Amino acid sequence: MRHSDRTRFTAYANVNNLNDKRKPGRSDGWSPDAMMAGIRKEATGGIDYYADDKDKKWKVNGNIQLSHTNIDEQETTNRTNFLPGGDTYERIVKASQNTALQLSTSHALNLKFSQLALNIKPSANYQRYDNTRSTASQTFADDTLINSYISNGLTRGYRLNTALSADGVLKFKGTSDFMELTASARYSNAHDEEFDRYTLKVGSDDKASQYSDRYFNNHPDHNLSYNAGVHYITRISQQLNLTLGYDYEHSDNVRHSSLYLLDKLYNATDSAALSLGELPSMHEYESTLDPRNSYTSHLVSNSHIITPMLQYFKKNERGKWNAYARFPITLSARNLAYSRGEVDTLIHHRTTLFGISGNYITWESLDKKYNVFASYNIHSSLPDLINMVDMYDDTDPLNIKVGNSDLKNAYTHTVRIVGSKQLHEKGMVHSAQFDYKSTSNAFAVSNMYDRETGVRTCKTYNVDGNWSSDAGYQLMAMLGKNKR
Repeated sequence: MRHSDRTRFTAYANVNNLNDKRKPGRSDGWSPDAMMAGIRKEATGGIDYYADDKDKKWKVNGNIQLSHTNIDEQETTNRTNFLPGGDTYERIVKASQNTALQLSTSHALNLKFSQLALNIKPSANYQRYDNTRSTASQTFADDTLINSYISNGLTRGYRLNTALSADGVLKFKGTSDFMELTASARYSNAHDEEFDRYTLKVGSDDKASQYSDRYFNNHPDHNLSYNAGVHYITRISQQLNLTLGYDYEHSDNVRHSSLYLLDKLYNATDSAALSLGELPSMHEYESTLDPRNSYTSHLVSNSHIITPMLQYFKKNERGKWNAYARFPITLSARNLAYSRGEVDTLIHHRTTLFGISGNYITWESLDKKYNVFASYNIHSSLPDLINMVDMYDDTDPLNIKVGNSDLKNAYTHTVRIVGSKQLHEKGMVHSAQFDYKSTSNAFAVSNMYDRETGVRTCKTYNVDGNWSSDAGYQLMAMLGKNKR
């Protein structure tokens, strides 16, 4: 560790099995909710640095960290399926061991000029992982065995994420107007190999109805995205500010996945001669390609977002008012080229989304005795284009996925009203609140359950009628002579 008036340099290392991934010296930011599942062992080492200019015209800081993580997890699930023809019962036991070596770095450069403040932040993260897992499950109806399933898997590969962002504030001479500028770019690249062996037995027959020894090769898998925005803020009057914003967002995602059915090369008994994670020659395993469950996906998205914003504030003899209104308009264009077996499709999805976000109005009495808050927002969601492909995915034999080309945009409306009254002399606060939320065209996954085999067929639909509401009252009182 090295410190001076203008610089700081720190090296650190840590080894623990406390399910805690914070850097040494950090005593904040942990809560039981943040505790991870399983048993986590972590070894971490890194360097932090900081430097600035005595005239406060620039400062720079950053970090580079290397960590090794091992996580062991076990999970048991008991499930009851309530069916008109009689309930069925499932017991699922899962275990996994995940190992990862990760190198990450992030930096920040802050520059100040007479009319411009600029922040530049590059970052990168590289992870190599090796994960093993096992699953055993059985499904019963009364005392009758419907199916039993055993699976062992191994996934290994790497993942690289890089990012560069910049934001700045540009001021104009002779006016209080200013402009906010933002730009960022992200690139990710991944390659993983997945090995999976499963045995599925239907009924009490000892002979497997399905056996598979599968190899997934997921590559290429990369994504490039970038965006830029400009927001101009001006004061219309003493009580009203206007912001006009424009943002452009672009993403290009390519993913290819090949599934090879290695069990076609030998029977279930002989396949044990190859350890999980081993491959025969390329010539042999390429002959076992399963085109129906191999796919290539190329998704290109472009969005133009126009956002007018108003901020109002006023103070009079009745109290202080503050209001904020934001109305984003998004012009979205997405193109998906998707091929899977006999499916070879191109989906064009263009839509205009209207939203109301971050809107609120508040009022507070001058004596701070009364306070009222109200907000109304609309959030829009686009359907995942992959779910709109007319496909049949049975890579998981107990959970089959089917596409739906008729999906629509979803809209969620939220309302919140809060009022409070403070009795300072009594040390008491009365508070009441009301919340309401409804979604039109909500995305919901339907599961068609086959009671005879225990197989679920999943399909995404739009549904209406989803809503929730709650109201509450709270009384807070200070205790003791000093009202604390």
